[in-house]
Amino acid sequence: MAMVSKSQDIDENGTPDKLQPCGAFTQAANKDEDLDGIDDACDPEITDPILYTARNGKSSLGEDENRIYLFRNTRAANLTGVTNDYVDKSKNQNNADALVGHTLSEETRGLAFNKLVVMKEDDGDIKKGTPIVLAKDINEKCYALKPEDYLSPALKPGSKEYKLRGLIKLNTLPKGVGCEE
Repeated sequence: MAMVSKSQDIDENGTPDKLQPCGAFTQAANKDEDLDGIDDACDPEITDPILYTARNGKSSLGEDENRIYLFRNTRAANLTGVTNDYVDKSKNQNNADALVGHTLSEETRGLAFNKLVVMKEDDGDIKKGTPIVLAKDINEKCYALKPEDYLSPALKPGSKEYKLRGLIKLNTLPKGVGCEE
């Protein structure tokens, strides 16, 4: 049995503190109901499962700051029904987000991310469960963006089948969706 020094194991339970999901003195629950990567025993806010996230691009991650990016949480594969997503771990080994798509066209360039909603019911050709990105232009006008293809796995850039997937600007806001709270 390997010995752990007291400076690395202040709660003296035999496991180095840095290897304990909640740190020293807090017993891990070993479950993550909201799929955010934080053990429920030390998660300050347990929400509904997070299936998708969206945000403005970050230059620190090599992204275009004038584009909006939509990601799928690969920890939620059993809820999204999508497996085998490619996840770029080059900048963060704990990354669990697969790129679903981003704004590509000139008409969507410069829109700023406002919020993300997941459709609770069908609305025309927009099916229940579809992630919808809400964005605003410089005049604060609200737009809805729908991913071209959010149900197939994200592929590694440069792979044979890879193609950029965009977020398409819808002509009208879907039923029950808006930029206001």
